[in-house]
Amino acid sequence: MMTPQSFLFVFAHPDDEVSFSGMVLECLRAKHRVTFVCATNGQARLPQGETVHFRKRQMEEAAKRLGVDHLIFLDLEDGSLATGYDFLKIEEKIAEIIQKTQPNIIATFPPDGITRHPDHLVIHQLTKRAFFSTREPHRHQELHYWCRGHEEFLQTFLKKPPYELLQKNCWKLEKVVPTITLDVRHHFHQKLQALYCHEGQRLIRYLRELSEEKQKLFLGYEYFYSAFSNGL
Repeated sequence: MMTPQSFLFVFAHPDDEVSFSGMVLECLRAKHRVTFVCATNGQARLPQGETVHFRKRQMEEAAKRLGVDHLIFLDLEDGSLATGYDFLKIEEKIAEIIQKTQPNIIATFPPDGITRHPDHLVIHQLTKRAFFSTREPHRHQELHYWCRGHEEFLQTFLKKPPYELLQKNCWKLEKVVPTITLDVRHHFHQKLQALYCHEGQRLIRYLRELSEEKQKLFLGYEYFYSAFSNGL
């Protein structure tokens, strides 16, 4: 029987978990411990009339539907991670969480942030730095990045505002080729129900335009890159 492991997923905004929620469900089914770290409350994209706590509540409900009991918010300002904060302080916060939760596997964005959102790029860099600064050579530890999923869906979505500007104006970024492909089609409905907690977001509106067949194609597979393992 596999020894239970501890997984830590570090991301920038509520709804970013769509890239790895199938992996989360697999982890929980195997009785592993899962912790979410969400850097912001997603307040840059609030529906009209809602308070800054609205998307935080959406994230809490999505985590609940996935079965994740451990959700940590860093309460940073959405859209300002690249310009409004001391990187070292954010890294220290992530490092403190790593030391407290003692994860065996840490996962975060790839170098290009998938959508090249500046917040994603910052979280990638600072999570990676925090991982290596807290690494314990005699304890099993791995670092993984979730990667670009279904390209047809992604390329169509990235042509919609504001992502088309990020594509045109971004600097050259390293891309990684997935080393792990996970078939999570059996989790489709649970993934979709968790994702629908983020009602009002562009991703949800676009998903609703797709047939169920295309929704399953997008949500049914997840891709990861193994960046580091100490082999223990």
